[in-house]
Amino acid sequence: MPSILSLDPSGTSQTGYFYFENWNNWEIGTITGQNYLIQAKNIENLLKNKTPTNLVWETSYWWKTNKAQKDLQELVYLNGVLGYLADKYNLLGQTILNHSVKEALNSKTIEGLKKVNNHYEFKGKELNEHETDALIVFWIYWVRILKKEWPFS
Repeated sequence: MPSILSLDPSGTSQTGYFYFENWNNWEIGTITGQNYLIQAKNIENLLKNKTPTNLVWETSYWWKTNKAQKDLQELVYLNGVLGYLADKYNLLGQTILNHSVKEALNSKTIEGLKKVNNHYEFKGKELNEHETDALIVFWIYWVRILKKEWPFS
């Protein structure tokens, strides 16, 4: 079974992650850093610590629209670094477009993930926006791309 690190990178100092080794060994968290270089170093440390076989991350075509945010440049840089890290550590890399993540979150019922007031929870853990998106990135990769059954409930 592949071990997978899915990420929701941002240009705003927080990157959410979901690490999956097996159904009994998984972790959700946030990587922080004041800029993309610090986040990249922290992501690389996580890669070294967890040693996944697959790296999956959310990306965007915002730079092709008028919806660009002030932190867009940092996000673009961090996306490039993630591609580099996947290559450097010989990981199977996969990007998931942000509109797919938003569509899945708004239209799919994902077992184990529930909305409580203004946030989401997964298996009893309160998630921030980036952790939620990292979980959705993993769900899209696992269910839609790898075509595997989602056993969390």
